[in-house]
Amino acid sequence: ANSTPLHPSTLPKLRRILEKALVEDHLQTLCSDLQPIFHAFDIENMARLYRLLSRVPGATKPIQDKFRAFVETSGMQSMTVLRSEEASKSTERPEKVFVEDFGRFFDKFNAVVEKGFSYESGFQVALDQGCSRVVNSVPNASNLLVAYCHSLLDINGPLRRELESLPAKDTVCHEALFEKCTRLFRYLDDKEQFQRTYASRLAKRLIFSSSATIDDEAAMLGYLRDTCGIEYTSRLQRMFSDIQTSADESE
Repeated sequence: ANSTPLHPSTLPKLRRILEKALVEDHLQTLCSDLQPIFHAFDIENMARLYRLLSRVPGATKPIQDKFRAFVETSGMQSMTVLRSEEASKSTERPEKVFVEDFGRFFDKFNAVVEKGFSYESGFQVALDQGCSRVVNSVPNASNLLVAYCHSLLDINGPLRRELESLPAKDTVCHEALFEKCTRLFRYLDDKEQFQRTYASRLAKRLIFSSSATIDDEAAMLGYLRDTCGIEYTSRLQRMFSDIQTSADESE
């Protein structure tokens, strides 16, 4: 026997009426004070609110807007030292601070998008927009990222020396560092400046044979190519290939 007194065709209509009465008509109240949840990184309550609002088309948009603003504000605060040129100059190895602080910042907020908002595309866009504003608020962001890459790829680079001195059990995967660099690179507005400076540093490493490994150089170029396409990296790739060809011929 059917335990439901309503005809099945009635259920969607009833659900829509309830969603309007209990959710849509109270959107302003539900979304009015999200700051405590955001600041506490209360992912459980974020997920609960998201599941409720996602029942109504377009209802998550106000949260996306507030999340983007929170990402931007939090990121600006985390980059306070680097956003001041004078303070940045007095910071030891600002390129390391820039890349690694941003990496931790991104991972933290990406976890919110994953666990709190089920990777909904609108929240991914909000995260990307906030991260873009944060990265490009830092003066000379492109040059700082190039400096970090050089420190990793040059055999005498401070970061390379740190990695080489680590005990075997603490070895850091270079691929993970390349991915971290590439992720930040995606948010750079001035990719042309990055390309020019990267080409200059790459030329020095190749000419003076100071690359830590050729495999690492090729891997980093591959990540840049996958991000921006063959045309963007063509000059860098030609430089790399010419040196390789010259080395092969001299053997």
